[in-house]
Amino acid sequence: MLRYASLTTHQIQGGPAVRALAAAAVGLAAALALVLAVTAFGVPEGRTSPKPLLTTAPPAPGQE
Repeated sequence: MLRYASLTTHQIQGGPAVRALAAAAVGLAAALALVLAVTAFGVPEGRTSPKPLLTTAPPAPGQE
């Protein structure tokens, strides 16, 4: 069993490096959970717009 399984990052002893590792592990677990959730639900149904997106910046004021 993990030693720090039920502790928050503020309760972990061992200095800033251990707290940083714990915070990174929590963030990585959250990101992985999000990826797995999106994968499980799949892509939403529907079509993409046939109109192209605006890819250039509009002219600056006075430069028209």
